[in-house]
Amino acid sequence: MGCLLDTFIHDYNQKSHIHNLGNSRELRICFDTDRGKYFLSVENGVAQMLEKFPEGQDDVVTIVSSYSTAVHLLGGKMKLREAVSHQLLTVSASLRKILLLEAVLFLTKQGSSEEPDLENLTNVC
Repeated sequence: MGCLLDTFIHDYNQKSHIHNLGNSRELRICFDTDRGKYFLSVENGVAQMLEKFPEGQDDVVTIVSSYSTAVHLLGGKMKLREAVSHQLLTVSASLRKILLLEAVLFLTKQGSSEEPDLENLTNVC
């Protein structure tokens, strides 16, 4: 998923019009999949992948899903709300953080010039 996180991070960082969406709030996301945990941080308009979050971080959005569900979510092939309603993943966070995440995921993939090859990403990463 590192490859897909890289693509998502690149797309987010290129779209400066959505950087003010969270104002100065930071968004820390942990994707807990069957292939491991992946950490994404969005702060001050910059998205980056982290090895792990610093100790004591209690305001983390945790998404528990299969690896392929996380790939489809980040690739824009599935909306967060749809995945939750179909019980493909669970999200642990405040409603405000979930809504912010949903907007960031949706707007980052809107109008992206590159369409990721989801099948190859799930096999390579």
